[in-house]
Amino acid sequence: RDCITGDEQVVTNGTLVTPSFSGKGNLRVYVLDGPGKIGDDGPYLHSGTAVTPTLLAYDGHEEDGDPNTQYITGGYTPEPDVDLQVYEPVVDEDELSVFYEAPLTTGRITVWVWNTSSNFTGGSWPGVAMELMGCTADSTRKVYKWTYDGDLATMPTGLIFVVDGTQTRDLVYQNHGYYIDGTWDHEVTNYAGVAGDVNGDGIVDIADVNAVINMMLGGLTPSPSPGGEASPGDINGDGHVDISDVNAVINLMLGKRVQ
Repeated sequence: RDCITGDEQVVTNGTLVTPSFSGKGNLRVYVLDGPGKIGDDGPYLHSGTAVTPTLLAYDGHEEDGDPNTQYITGGYTPEPDVDLQVYEPVVDEDELSVFYEAPLTTGRITVWVWNTSSNFTGGSWPGVAMELMGCTADSTRKVYKWTYDGDLATMPTGLIFVVDGTQTRDLVYQNHGYYIDGTWDHEVTNYAGVAGDVNGDGIVDIADVNAVINMMLGGLTPSPSPGGEASPGDINGDGHVDISDVNAVINLMLGKRVQ
């Protein structure tokens, strides 16, 4: 009996006569009193027509090219998710970054970012892994973020997300863009606090100098605050609001770096 097709031949005079065959996938393995066909038809061994197996999603355990499971693996074993905390997307105004919202079952997302002259994600496909930041407010979706940490001064123009081995189409890069399941949704405009912006109006000016002086004299929130968090007036982070913080705000107003 043939282990590939299940064909059965009666052997006489010690001679095995087999049907004629040729071409890819036509191996025959006859075993005396054997079990017959073993396994299912595949792309290389089959009884007549090649069968391409369905590639299953990677479950975190198989190795690349596993012949038994035919999983798409990518050679990556994801770490188990920790308890996700609700995350509100936030950006620094001058950073290059994008967000991606995906189902809770998502294991890994990489991003490939480029323009006509440069690649912002290392130049090795499929790019770099996005950081899992947390979940949406209703705890039903994951939120990932990519932030560029290189020294290129140009702006990207295109990007591709690869979600658990499946890539999106080529997308237009929108800085601080929030993408949902491969589609741009909105721009994140929730900016991180501006250093020296003590009164929270988005700019550093004389009003912030006055605010720090008021804090120093006890007219506004003391440092540290009753809740234990640092005061917004503690510009240099030494745990106190004093004349050095006034000087720090003035330096920031003048565009100088605060040590």
